[in-house]
Amino acid sequence: MAGFSADILDLEQAKEMTGGDEDFLKEVLQDYVTQAAKQIDTLMQAQLAGNAEQLRFEAHAVKGSSATVGAKRVSEAAKNLEQLAATCVQSGQTDLSYLKSLVEHVKAEFELLLKCVPGESGGGGFEEKPIDEEKAIEMTGGDRRFLKEILDEFIQHSHQQRNTLQDSVASENREKLRFEAHAIKGSAATIGANHLSQIALELEKVASDSSRTAPVGPLVSNLLQEFERVEEWVKKFQV
Repeated sequence: MAGFSADILDLEQAKEMTGGDEDFLKEVLQDYVTQAAKQIDTLMQAQLAGNAEQLRFEAHAVKGSSATVGAKRVSEAAKNLEQLAATCVQSGQTDLSYLKSLVEHVKAEFELLLKCVPGESGGGGFEEKPIDEEKAIEMTGGDRRFLKEILDEFIQHSHQQRNTLQDSVASENREKLRFEAHAIKGSAATIGANHLSQIALELEKVASDSSRTAPVGPLVSNLLQEFERVEEWVKKFQV
């Protein structure tokens, strides 16, 4: 049970919870995986059905159980989803299409966690790679060196974009958020960062909403996390 980042599964926290009993820890984690997989299926169904209350309830449950076993990233993704679902409950909103990217983010983080849990193959089919490599290579006519230059430039520019996103949230500047999200949506789609582009699209929609009822913080948080996934992928990309 090694070789993975502590932000995916905090093994020390998990061991402390079970008194250092490795066998018991494996049982606890496998029970968690079984239950969380069912809850995430329910999240998907609730989002499609427009059932904000059920979506909020299940997201809250996933947040808590994930935090208990040290699955920090799953817990954080579920927390962001819960916050927006709660807003939908309060407003009576039933069109939950803009929450799709958050549900998918919970699924992706859970799939990543499965690779860290003994006895789990991680073959649930949830995880989407940060960048569609085939699409990206096609964009440059198969020139991997040129693609690497484009990807490095994208990441370099993204650092400023990420700072702008955080500053815009702090200053509650939704117009600036909308503008930045629109730019990220296009550039991410161009390089094949499909999930990043999708989250940016959802942020653009929320930031453009004149009612200002939905909080932008959870979407910005997800966008920043996805930027990190993309950056890690780019670092490992071989010319």
